[in-house]
Amino acid sequence: VTLIITKFFPILRKSFAIGSVIACVFMGCLCYLMQKKDFQLYRERRRTIARTNIGGNFELINSKGETVKSGDFFGQWVLLYFGVTHCPDICPNEVERMLAAVDKYEKERHIKIQPIFISVDPDRDTPKVVEKYCKKFSDKIIGLTGTHEQVAKACKAYRVNYSNGPKDTDNDYIVNHTIMMNLVSPDGCCIADYDPSNTNDQTLRSIISEIQSLSPTLVIRKLRQVRSY
Repeated sequence: VTLIITKFFPILRKSFAIGSVIACVFMGCLCYLMQKKDFQLYRERRRTIARTNIGGNFELINSKGETVKSGDFFGQWVLLYFGVTHCPDICPNEVERMLAAVDKYEKERHIKIQPIFISVDPDRDTPKVVEKYCKKFSDKIIGLTGTHEQVAKACKAYRVNYSNGPKDTDNDYIVNHTIMMNLVSPDGCCIADYDPSNTNDQTLRSIISEIQSLSPTLVIRKLRQVRSY
């Protein structure tokens, strides 16, 4: 028996080695195909968004009076909301909804999403006014405003319509605007939007689904090679 085992041991060892190599090759091919499929899905989503022409570059001003470009957020997931600080109810509700989604996602998934508030009322919403408004909700929010031209360009990129209503006796007015949150991927592509009809749970589930389906680690690695934000 000992002789038989000794005789066949080299064969068994060789077979085991070959089997291990085959298994490694198989797993490598499987991982490659999965990553390729994920990236193909990502590219298809990009083509779909490109056809709708939602999202794009912008230059605005932060609370310190510094110019902030859309490219500054490269590599980050972003939730973007356009609003006004003088809005009595809808905008505060939407900002709180945006923060609820961000906080819950970060707690459950340990991935940061940057919330951004962009004012569409440059006449009243100076950088300091926007900063004070955002801090009432959270220090996480980056508040941005700008000149009429800068705000108009950002709104056009994200298809946000806005207009000032008539002034009253106190020169006060209401700004009518599109109410929408935009989920922006690490390359600045708007991949989803949410209006007030979406519940907090619906918004969170969508965010989880979108980020998972785009495999952020793979996407960011690919984008760093291209740097085409």
